[in-house]
Amino acid sequence: MAMKMTQNQRRFELIRREDETGVSGTGRVAEGCSFSDGKCAVRWLSECASWVLYDNVQSVMQVHGHGGKTMIRWLDSDAFEPSEIEQFAAWIKDECRDGESAEEALTMFRASRARAKA
Repeated sequence: MAMKMTQNQRRFELIRREDETGVSGTGRVAEGCSFSDGKCAVRWLSECASWVLYDNVQSVMQVHGHGGKTMIRWLDSDAFEPSEIEQFAAWIKDECRDGESAEEALTMFRASRARAKA
């Protein structure tokens, strides 16, 4: 049985402004991928490089965000910029139909965004 895909696969980097532990350093400290089922793989770029798997990107940030000292930089174009989140919220109010799931609404918003860029 095939797994349900909820998003496009997206690559990211973890950018750390301040190193609380003294292990990973600052700047680009890890690279990762959020897979189409939401699961994430992170590869740390320190001298003791390691791979870690997470259930979702929120878990990555809960563990490694350090209160805003680490941020995610999305590398693929279908990741939302902060201004697009506000656009999405406004779009949902105008376009989302009763009973429509957030997943369906997000798919429709991405399609409308792609048409606007074409």
